[in-house]
Amino acid sequence: MSLDINLIADLLMKFSLKGQIFVRMLAIEGLCKLLFNERIVEPVPYLTVLLTVWFDNGIVEAGGQKTIQIISTFFKSYAGLSAHIL
Repeated sequence: MSLDINLIADLLMKFSLKGQIFVRMLAIEGLCKLLFNERIVEPVPYLTVLLTVWFDNGIVEAGGQKTIQIISTFFKSYAGLSAHIL
């Protein structure tokens, strides 16, 4: 049985945009891990979601400082990973 990475990434993207802050944090962390390990073929829509969440003031107000920290660390590492991805 093989896993459909695109289906998993789509589900993670949906959960990262709405729901409880803990669920959103886990979904974002999962997306970051898939992107960092180059498991997603078309990363642009997922990077767009991460950027949208990164600049969402509601996340911090809801107690999502850890979520912002995850995304910040991801972008610092991802940008240095390789220029061809971006």
